[in-house]
Amino acid sequence: MNHFIYFLLIFVQSIPALGNSDADKVEFFLNESNYDSAVYFYTKEINTLENKNKNSELAYTFLKRSHVYALSNEFELALNGYIKAEILYDKQHDYNGLVATYTSFAELFRKIGNFEKAELYLNKATPILKQPSVTKRTLAKFYNRKAAVLNENDGDINEIIFYSKKVIDLAKSTNNIGLHATSVNELGFVYEKENNPICIEYYENAFQLFQQKNDLRNALNVLINLTRYNIAHQNYLESLNYLDQAFKLSEGHNFTSINIKLYYFQYEALKHLGRYKEANDALSNYTSVIRI
Repeated sequence: MNHFIYFLLIFVQSIPALGNSDADKVEFFLNESNYDSAVYFYTKEINTLENKNKNSELAYTFLKRSHVYALSNEFELALNGYIKAEILYDKQHDYNGLVATYTSFAELFRKIGNFEKAELYLNKATPILKQPSVTKRTLAKFYNRKAAVLNENDGDINEIIFYSKKVIDLAKSTNNIGLHATSVNELGFVYEKENNPICIEYYENAFQLFQQKNDLRNALNVLINLTRYNIAHQNYLESLNYLDQAFKLSEGHNFTSINIKLYYFQYEALKHLGRYKEANDALSNYTSVIRI
């Protein structure tokens, strides 16, 4: 499960910085995985804000552009932007911005498997959480990533569940469907690791929430989670039902990384069902997509 994409797509769409027309374009480019075009618009905005000396908006935009760099695996560029955002937020004593930046650092290091540094940045953010100006939305994002880091690093299951439920409560109180869905999905992953079939209930709930938000990419990633669980438990026909749903939803979109997983799982399910011709077709599709 790609917690990284869940978090960054939600985060990058949640901070108003560009004018409405450019913001709409960026959201479209992100949904279509056209990261270069998204970076172009953020860079244009950064140049404008630097000339106008608008440090608060500039920090926001550095943060957002870095999230896009992170999505496209340009980690050095992402880190550079996070550092610039941290400096600007620190000068302004913007505690929400600092927590957001440290949370982003933590998520990036979690992505590359450096859990020690991920914890370091979460710990840097922790004392700031006590500041009165820190909002529920900021807290929700922090606890969401805290749970993810613990989950990926085999942390205590009760602690992971505690933080995830804390996020759900905060997300509900701020009507943040994206974070609500992400934490429900996180709980699904927790229970999947424990081989507890209740994970299906959490995954299906997360899928419904992402659909409610019109977040197609994350909805598809949840269907992949459901497919993976069912294949692991030899429920091959059920996994094909989820795959069929996913293929229909992804049709007409440039979701290469998702299609790679869909075709691979389709191959695995069909192979185990003895439907070898269809399995070979799925394998051919997988090979074609992975070469793109």
